[in-house]
Amino acid sequence: MPGRSLQLLLAGCLAVISWGCTEKRAEFFNWFAGRDLLALANDAVDPSFKTLGDCTAASDAYLQPCRSVPAFPVHTRGKDWEITVSYATGLDTFSVTNVSLRCDPTSAAAPAELGWFAELDGTIRDLGINVTAHVDFPQMRKSTLEKFANLTAHVVARVSCVDGDTLKMALDPAEDSLNLSKMELGFSFLSIDLSPYLVRLLRHLFLKGTTFTPPAAWGPVMAEVCAVTAPELDFSLLI
Repeated sequence: MPGRSLQLLLAGCLAVISWGCTEKRAEFFNWFAGRDLLALANDAVDPSFKTLGDCTAASDAYLQPCRSVPAFPVHTRGKDWEITVSYATGLDTFSVTNVSLRCDPTSAAAPAELGWFAELDGTIRDLGINVTAHVDFPQMRKSTLEKFANLTAHVVARVSCVDGDTLKMALDPAEDSLNLSKMELGFSFLSIDLSPYLVRLLRHLFLKGTTFTPPAAWGPVMAEVCAVTAPELDFSLLI
């Protein structure tokens, strides 16, 4: 479908969202937008950085560009081991594989208040984690860039309008709102799945939300999402 027609299509179905949140409207939107929304989601993925974490440690040219995050380096301890993660790289190989909307209660405190939530699946084709591992007995220490191919992620986040140009996405507080596939550490002297620790860190970083500025092609869409709500129209008028 040509770009202009795609914009008009999405503007029409996102107008449904601006009129209120119901399960029926969520089902309609997911059916109506289909793969076109997935294409726009991938166009909107931020390609401006490859590495995230302690950019002082990630100084090599092949790790650039890097975005600093104060939470790094991350330290995790077990009974007789300690792990330090300085940065994650390869984030520019992320792609969205599925996207849909649903209408859910916004919080346990106000179950009658409904809001829009995005459910996303994605894949990082070539993820690298800089890991330093130390074992007390037998005493060993090793630093390496651990590689994980085709890491999958599942995210559930509330979507709200900040202004006419920006959306805000905040992780659902539910424990299963962020899941990663298994990331088995490849050290012979230490067998541990890193994914729960990375999930814990990401939840801490993104539970309060992050703003997202869609590309210019989303202009008509944003105009509808952030518009003052109007009386509901029959779905047949949008088809």
